[in-house]
Amino acid sequence: MLLRVSYILWFSSLAIGVYVAHKLLRDTPTSSLSYMGVASCQSCHSSERSGNAVDVWIRSRHALAYQSMRKELSTRPATRSAASDSASCYHCHTTLGHPPSTVAEARIVTEGVGCERCHGPGSEYSSYGIMTDNARFLEHGGVQGSLSDCRQCHTPSSQRPQCSSSGGATTDVNALWSQIRHHGSDTTATASSTITNRN
Repeated sequence: MLLRVSYILWFSSLAIGVYVAHKLLRDTPTSSLSYMGVASCQSCHSSERSGNAVDVWIRSRHALAYQSMRKELSTRPATRSAASDSASCYHCHTTLGHPPSTVAEARIVTEGVGCERCHGPGSEYSSYGIMTDNARFLEHGGVQGSLSDCRQCHTPSSQRPQCSSSGGATTDVNALWSQIRHHGSDTTATASSTITNRN
């Protein structure tokens, strides 16, 4: 009898411990959003139904932004290629907006300016169930892009003195918006940004 009671108490304690651990882990907020890369978008956003978003990106200069930055930096005289100067280039030529600090970030940097530059880091919203519900997409860190986001980089050359005059970033964001439009909700540019600090 005593042995039976001991087993019941032991299993009850174990069950309570598992329940408490599960509750704590489930309710603990994630430490931060992380970038997934264009490949994580490709499986769902390469179809006609999704606006061929990945194909639009592949054909854009955004997909080549990192390569153009590397090419520009390689042609600079040694006196002009200071590390801090080149680090500022990452702001407009990559999704992250800064030099990579991990292997995962290095992979994302080589993609140039990817989907998550305009739509925010996808670690929390990239599942199908969340992506199909706009309210849940926004609740999980998703972002609707806007013209003011474009203007962070597409500014007159006088406002980006660190960039060479040969840099091809045009300032006509309205024309650019029509080139990267890839879904029904993106057909009308909005003036204000919903993006929080991503860089």
